[in-house]
Amino acid sequence: MEFTVPNLMAHFNALLWPMLRISALLVAAPIFSLRALNLRIRIVLALSVTWLVYPLHTWPQIDPLSGDGLLEVGNQIMIGLLMGLLLQVVTAAIVLAGQSIANAIGLSMATMIDPNMGNVPVLSQFLLVMATLIFVGLGGHALLLNLVVESFTTLPVGKSLVSDLAWRQLISWSSMLF
Repeated sequence: MEFTVPNLMAHFNALLWPMLRISALLVAAPIFSLRALNLRIRIVLALSVTWLVYPLHTWPQIDPLSGDGLLEVGNQIMIGLLMGLLLQVVTAAIVLAGQSIANAIGLSMATMIDPNMGNVPVLSQFLLVMATLIFVGLGGHALLLNLVVESFTTLPVGKSLVSDLAWRQLISWSSMLF
């Protein structure tokens, strides 16, 4: 393998696509976005998972500074953020369930100040810690990383997420509205 600038740039551009999706997931997923995992640990984790995912697929050679490349950067970040957001919804449902239970049994006054969530009842904190322990104990963190690896086969890099027919339909609907 020669270490020429075009060769290194081609490898960097190919390594960029899985790195964007994986790091966006790690930013948004509740398990990996905790303050206990600081930025350095998340960067090392994203780099190591990217390094392991990189040889599994063939990556398109798209210049990230072109129009198509910027659109693909947005696609990869949105896919990763959406995967993490789905887990954030589950976490919010657990916190809401704890708040409802605390209100129902008269523990709504026993709140704990949490800088991440504000004033949250102790019961919500307990349920959230228990759910996190169960999630990690059952291997949910490994399933989450497997999900992001499998997403590269389901939603490959360089393929349009929305078909041209859907874009034309959306444009025609928006022209009828305005």
